[in-house]
Amino acid sequence: MKILFKLLKMSLCLSLLLTVSCSAQKKTLYLYNWADYLSPQLVKDFEEKNNCRVVISYFDSNESMYAKMKAGAQGYDLIFPTSYIAAVMAKQNMLMPLDKSKIPNVKYMMPDILEKLEDSKMEYSVPYAVTFSGIGYNNEVVTDFKPSWGMFGSKKYAGRMTMLNDVRQTFGAALKYLGYSFNSTNDKEVEAARNLLMEWKKNLASFTVDDAKLGIASKDFMVIQGYNGDILQIGKEKKYVSFSVPEEGTALAVDLMVIPASAKNPELAHEFINYMQDPEVCAQNMVFINYLMPNTAAAKLIPQELKDNPSFMMKPEVFQKSEVLRDLGDYNQTYIKYWNLIKAK
Repeated sequence: MKILFKLLKMSLCLSLLLTVSCSAQKKTLYLYNWADYLSPQLVKDFEEKNNCRVVISYFDSNESMYAKMKAGAQGYDLIFPTSYIAAVMAKQNMLMPLDKSKIPNVKYMMPDILEKLEDSKMEYSVPYAVTFSGIGYNNEVVTDFKPSWGMFGSKKYAGRMTMLNDVRQTFGAALKYLGYSFNSTNDKEVEAARNLLMEWKKNLASFTVDDAKLGIASKDFMVIQGYNGDILQIGKEKKYVSFSVPEEGTALAVDLMVIPASAKNPELAHEFINYMQDPEVCAQNMVFINYLMPNTAAAKLIPQELKDNPSFMMKPEVFQKSEVLRDLGDYNQTYIKYWNLIKAK
């Protein structure tokens, strides 16, 4: 009996050791991302390939993400901010420098996109996707549509329109309509945009991102400010949903992959960045998210119909009128002050 007991005890100990060992090997990668911005199948493939778990949390504006991180939020290993807010985070030592020897696939990065960014040498970030905002609308109901930011001044669709819950994108739309730059730091221009937004707000149901997508799909909303890939995704199923870039121009936003300074699994984060830049993986992800990922090799692998779609690839004449969002330094506070005022009224 003693021998049997010892054998059972040894078996139990071995089983426990194996369980602890397997558990220790299975790390968890925590992502903080925009909604509908990453293929679930590719995430599963990464988990299997790296014997890990991937947990994703979501934010709906750069400002809310930044505020949360600035307040001391921890537990994220990889974040997907837009370039202008990532620049702020880098200056405030909130991001970890990248080890590019661990992400060899960055060799496929499009140089013309890199040269537009503050972090053109990818010291703390790797470009993920290029997005641009525009107007999504119900083409069955909005028969008088004009490709202009001025649509948000139309009382005809009052209560059935939304604009993005994003200070720079929303202010930028008003600035462009007035003939100014998305990146204006001129007090009079920004004040004029503030006043215009307060007029437009009277026609809006809300400032939102995800609710707008649901609302345009369900026909609750008729006109929304949205991102090209989001509207393209909806329009594939809902043929009454169209997308247009306003003739005044828009903002080119480059979303990045960055590792916060507090990351617990930077090695796995580097592995994920490199994985997303693998040409075949990148191409599959582009087809899912409907946004251009600036990877030269992957761009050759996507369907021609996607390349030819102006909601995916902006027309050259509109591209010339559009601007990359930039960090405005201390002047960001002016935008935030006016934004809070607009939302409070």
